[in-house]
Amino acid sequence: MRVLQIHKVLDRSVERTYTLVSSYIAAQMACGAQAAKMVAMLAILFIAMADPHPRPEGTCSSSVECACAERCVLEYPSVDSDPPFRISPVCTHRTEHELYARLYLHHTYLGHHMSQHKVLSTEFKNGFGSMTVNDWLVTDGPSRDTKVVARAKGVHIQAGMDTHSYYVSFNMVFEEGRFKGSTLQAMGTVVEKGEWAIVGGTGELTLARGVIYKHDSEFVRDEGDCIELDIHCLYTPMERSKGTSWTLEA
Repeated sequence: MRVLQIHKVLDRSVERTYTLVSSYIAAQMACGAQAAKMVAMLAILFIAMADPHPRPEGTCSSSVECACAERCVLEYPSVDSDPPFRISPVCTHRTEHELYARLYLHHTYLGHHMSQHKVLSTEFKNGFGSMTVNDWLVTDGPSRDTKVVARAKGVHIQAGMDTHSYYVSFNMVFEEGRFKGSTLQAMGTVVEKGEWAIVGGTGELTLARGVIYKHDSEFVRDEGDCIELDIHCLYTPMERSKGTSWTLEA
């Protein structure tokens, strides 16, 4: 079993730093400031030419830019697991994708197409603490008749004692196109205006992070609102394998 030994990496770093400082002091005492500066520059160059990313024992000896398919495995003893859990350091750069999308969320709270329901009411001022569950339609156009591409499933809670300030949290579950079955996790304040943070994702949108900018659409109905969503996020697809292990896509 190969065990990660961080102290060896630290020892090498301390040794290099000590060598640099000692050389600088000795040169300054013997030859003056100008010579000391020259020695220090040469020492820095020497250290820079050495391995800039020292790797612990048991990890891949290839450079950071390598594209090796095999990944060295570090094993740690675990009392509760048999066999021990495994960690696979990735030897390649992760590929991030950038997503821009303009979609329309139908915030419908009245009528036949109502897509939210209050499940908890309170007697506090402004309904503080009340909670509503939502299953909002997300389409590719401002009209309800346009194509439904996703649904925003979650809750919004009245979190303002003096003002109507809702805390919103939902999963945007895609139902069509390339991202069918994938989700974006979003959260923020207020339903109609402002921004929501993208804090995660699943499926094709794994490790998503970004922001959703919200604008009131010109298409507004008496039974609710249509909110224009400008989605901008980064995500990193994952290559899934059999069993419980996974790897980041190269």
